[in-house]
Amino acid sequence: MLPFASLNDGPAQDSFADLISTGLTTDLARTPATLVVGRDTALTYKKKVIDLQQLGTDLRVRWAVRGAVKRNGDQVRVNVSLTDLQTARDIWSDRFDGDLANLAVLQDTIAARLLCVAHLHLRQYEEALQQCSRSLNMTGTDFQTYISLISAYGDETAAQDTS
Repeated sequence: MLPFASLNDGPAQDSFADLISTGLTTDLARTPATLVVGRDTALTYKKKVIDLQQLGTDLRVRWAVRGAVKRNGDQVRVNVSLTDLQTARDIWSDRFDGDLANLAVLQDTIAARLLCVAHLHLRQYEEALQQCSRSLNMTGTDFQTYISLISAYGDETAAQDTS
């Protein structure tokens, strides 16, 4: 989870964006199947231009969550992306709108959606790896299953990139 950018000006707005990303980091870290880079490590990337593929190599992670926060009065808009660090492509993005009075509900909604999407992609990735590594002597049926898994993953990713 990288620090979220503030789309507003001023240190108070930066702190608000940090509040959102810290809350989401906590929510994701509470899920046993999710590996989350520590907040202090993530903060070293704040307001820096990042080579996403190098980030994945340096931190030994496959995906990163990135986002931006915009505040307009009592209204909040949070844009969130799940990025494949091997390809530096977003595999999922969404926008969430809410108000300050219900900020915890907004964060819970984002975390739930993000976990669902991340686990779906992780499961597809692991299935493809299992198919590939199961045997060097794949039968025609195994090979076709592998190709189907990879194609489905690619098609889904391409469809999400255009939305």
